[in-house]
Amino acid sequence: MSVFAFLPLVGISVVVLPATGFLLLQGRVMAAVLFFTFCMAEGFVVENVVKTKLIGDHMKMHNMVIFMAIIAGIGLFGVIGILYGPLVVALFLTLAELYQTHYQYRFMTAAETAAAQTQTLRRME
Repeated sequence: MSVFAFLPLVGISVVVLPATGFLLLQGRVMAAVLFFTFCMAEGFVVENVVKTKLIGDHMKMHNMVIFMAIIAGIGLFGVIGILYGPLVVALFLTLAELYQTHYQYRFMTAAETAAAQTQTLRRME
């Protein structure tokens, strides 16, 4: 069940739908509707706004890369992989960017290097 927790709204539904059904079976219709509405709204906000802002914007990674990093981190490191997975991917992406900006010009002529660096600087602006 913990694997479903990382799937937006699907993981929440695993718990919310049976609990809502239980409330309906007890005859507490208004409580069931309010419970379901609140949980789905909260899950939507947390998954699509809060988590994306906390992780994705600062790391400049696509949401799918973050998701795959979390899943891989859990597989490799266990529960602490929720943090380690994205950190390892961010480290790799940073090293790749450093290589691209500093070391890719090593085997070029001076004119090719100047042109490539100018093009890189234009892309960064």
